[in-house]
Amino acid sequence: MRNTTKSILAVFLLFIVAAIAITSVLFARTYLDAGEASDERQTLLPAWLSDFFPDRSSPVDIDLTKLTFSPFTVVYEGGEIQFNTLHNAFSFANNLNSFAYIYAGSRRVWDNHELPVTSAHIDAPLIMQLPALDRGCGVVSLTMLLNFHGINVDKMQLVNEINKVPFPGDPNEGFVGNIFTFNEEGLGVYHAPIFNLLQQYLPNTAIDLTGLPFEVMLYYIANGSPVWIVTNFLHRPLAPYNFTTWALTNANTVNVSWHMHSVLVTGFSETHVYFNDPLYNPARTTGPPTFYRAPIAEFVASWEQFGNQMVAVLPAFS
Repeated sequence: MRNTTKSILAVFLLFIVAAIAITSVLFARTYLDAGEASDERQTLLPAWLSDFFPDRSSPVDIDLTKLTFSPFTVVYEGGEIQFNTLHNAFSFANNLNSFAYIYAGSRRVWDNHELPVTSAHIDAPLIMQLPALDRGCGVVSLTMLLNFHGINVDKMQLVNEINKVPFPGDPNEGFVGNIFTFNEEGLGVYHAPIFNLLQQYLPNTAIDLTGLPFEVMLYYIANGSPVWIVTNFLHRPLAPYNFTTWALTNANTVNVSWHMHSVLVTGFSETHVYFNDPLYNPARTTGPPTFYRAPIAEFVASWEQFGNQMVAVLPAFS
C-alpha cells in the first residue's frame, strides 16, 4: 500500500513538472510569435508611413496596418478618427496638444508640426494673362500651377475647358461673363470651378483648401507646393464699398468685387508673401517693384476678405 502511494505521488509530481515545462514552451512560442508578427508588420508597412511619427517624444501604440482613410482621417495620440470634410478634420486636429496628421487616402494633407523654415521660395513658371485675356488671372494662375507640376497645358486650352456661366452669374459655378475683353461684361471665377478643372488633370492629388487659415498655405509652400488663391489686384484690404451682392436667378446671392484677382503664391519670409502675378512682371523696369510680393498682414487681410480661397496639389513627401 505504501509503495502504491509513493508511485502515485511520483506520477503526480512528474505530471506537474511536465505541465510546467509545456506551459513554458508555449509561453515562449507565443512571445516569439508576437515578436515575429511585430517585425513582419513593420516590414510590410507602406512606404508613405515611413515618416509617420517623426520628431515626437512619446511613442504611440497604433496598429498602422488597420488604418483607413476615407475621406479625411486624423491620426493622433488617441488613435484615428474620420471626417467627411477637410474643414472639420482640420478643426479637430488643430486643437490637439499632441501630434496630428490629416490624410486623404494614402496622401498626407497636413500635420501640426512647426514649419521647418522661416522662409521659402518655389521657382514656378510665370505666365502673363495679357494681351489675350483681360480677365484671365484665375485660369492663368491655374496654368502656372499645372505647369509647375509637370502638366503641359497652355492657358488658352484651360480657357476652353473652364466651366462658364452668363453675366451676372455665380463665380462658384463657373467663369462669369467674358474672359477675353473688358469691352464685354464679365467678372472672374472662384475656387470651385478651378479645383474641378485641376482635378481633371491631377485627380489623385488636387486639394481644395478653401476656408482653412493662412498657416496651411505656409505649410504647402514650405513643403514645395505653390498655392492658387483669390485676392484683389491691390494686394491689400478693400473698403466695404468695394464689394457688392448679386441676386442670382435661383434666389441665392453671392458677394463679389470688381477688384478680385487670382495669383499663384510661391514663397514667404518673416515679413512678406511672394507670388506669381499674371498681371505684373517683376522684371519690368517701370512700375512699383512690390507687385510680386506683399506684406504679410496686408496680404492675409485681403485674401481673407474673399473667404480664404485656395487650391493646391498635395505635397510629395520624401
